[in-house]
Amino acid sequence: MKNEEKILSILEFMQSDIKSLKDGQANLEQGQANLEQGQALTNSRLDTLEQGQALTNSRLDTLEQGQAVLQEGLVATNSHLDTLEKGLSATNSRLDTLEESVAKLSQSQARMENQLTEHIRGLWDFQSVQTDVNNRVLAALERIENKIEKHDIQIQALDLTKSNKRKIK
Repeated sequence: MKNEEKILSILEFMQSDIKSLKDGQANLEQGQANLEQGQALTNSRLDTLEQGQALTNSRLDTLEQGQAVLQEGLVATNSHLDTLEKGLSATNSRLDTLEESVAKLSQSQARMENQLTEHIRGLWDFQSVQTDVNNRVLAALERIENKIEKHDIQIQALDLTKSNKRKIK
């Protein structure tokens, strides 16, 4: 019986191996199912990533177009800035000229104020002298008028005397 026992033992061992193989096959099938589910999930995620990539590409295109517009705007802005800088330079030049003119006017005004002050002093002195002269002339005129009045009285008296002498003759 030894052979039978060996065969039986081999069969039992084979049966155990078959059971192990079946368990392994079940595990493999379960693993394959899990892999298929993982593959489906990966494919779904890849689809989502591809949609995200397409959206990102679309947004990048939009950004590139916006960048082109901004670059055109930057060129236009630089042109305007150049124009403004030229205008500022011209304005600064005109301001320098105006500052020089104002400085000259200030000097001229100071000179005129000094001359005006001297002229006013001269006129004040002249007025004082003229007032004195006028007072002397008025005093002299008053003396002359007084003499004329005396002479008029004397003339009238002489006329009366003459006319009386004529009447007597």
